[in-house]
Amino acid sequence: MSTLIEFTIPAAAVALEDAFRRHPHLRVKLGRSVTRSAGRSIVWTVGVAPSKAGAALAADESIDAVTCLTAADGTDRTEPADRDQERSRAIHEVEWADGLPSVLHSLAHDGTVLEATAVAGRWHVTAVAPDRESLTEVYRSCDAPLEIESITTTTVDAVRGRSTLTECQRETVSAALEHDFYQIPRAVTLEELAADLDVSHQAVSERLRRSHRTLATQAIDE
Repeated sequence: MSTLIEFTIPAAAVALEDAFRRHPHLRVKLGRSVTRSAGRSIVWTVGVAPSKAGAALAADESIDAVTCLTAADGTDRTEPADRDQERSRAIHEVEWADGLPSVLHSLAHDGTVLEATAVAGRWHVTAVAPDRESLTEVYRSCDAPLEIESITTTTVDAVRGRSTLTECQRETVSAALEHDFYQIPRAVTLEELAADLDVSHQAVSERLRRSHRTLATQAIDE
């Protein structure tokens, strides 16, 4: 049995407290694969110009170094409000000062972090742990109380049985939905989606085509 947990926790107990103090409208989201290597993560920033977001991240005590990987150029044909939001979207690679924040490290070590988004000085986290007992380490790693939103127990087989997609295909389609790739206009490009998944854009394109074919065939057969 696996445990799905959703909770919030102050940025002061995780990371980026200073960045949110400088830019209250900043929104940060950890990439789906949380870490690229030891102590490094991919993060999306929205709500603040890429240069300002990068500077705020670099100045934060929890981060040692920041590299901007992509930034929207604002050339999409969108409505003004959508265009402003698109121009503020960027992907950065960050090197944590003391390694991955402890609460995220505990979850990533014993389970899987599905989503971690920080906004208005709080982190909102969704993760899967092997069992409820393993969540004890998460509580111990926190410097502040978690605000639990939900805890659900389920089986891995039950989750996998809902679709005939492979794990990679399911991860890619899920990320595409999560980042509004299917919206009109698209909120992210294929290249940005690939950067979030830490794979080539050709690999993402191939996964999506095969996933769409599988899902379309399944829908027609039903």
